[in-house]
Amino acid sequence: MKKWFLSVFLVAAVAAVRPLPPHMFWGGALRAPYVPESTPKPEAQWIDQKLDHFKNTSGTWKQRYFVTSAWWNSEAGPVFIKLGGESPASPNWIVTDSNLMINAKKYKALVFVIEHRLVNLATIPR
Repeated sequence: MKKWFLSVFLVAAVAAVRPLPPHMFWGGALRAPYVPESTPKPEAQWIDQKLDHFKNTSGTWKQRYFVTSAWWNSEAGPVFIKLGGESPASPNWIVTDSNLMINAKKYKALVFVIEHRLVNLATIPR
């Protein structure tokens, strides 16, 4: 538990010291960093999620995510998760030298970029 907390704390501390440039903000949402089209990117993956985890309902929706295990030490490496918030998930976060990926390489982490369910409304039944 201490290692997990320390990992999260270190990522937050580095992010606070190295602020994001203003050109990455757009309309209240954080834009994905620029990556040349020729850069290989992971494919989108999907997982079936319950519509409501607290009620006994049978509805599901598909949540999009990206993952890389390029540096992951599967025996002792942490798992880093970037939540998309109000922005669509993008594989660009995994192939750029963002604070997240600098620390993922350093700590040999598995990295997920997860899209918030309200960003991709087309997959949610109404």
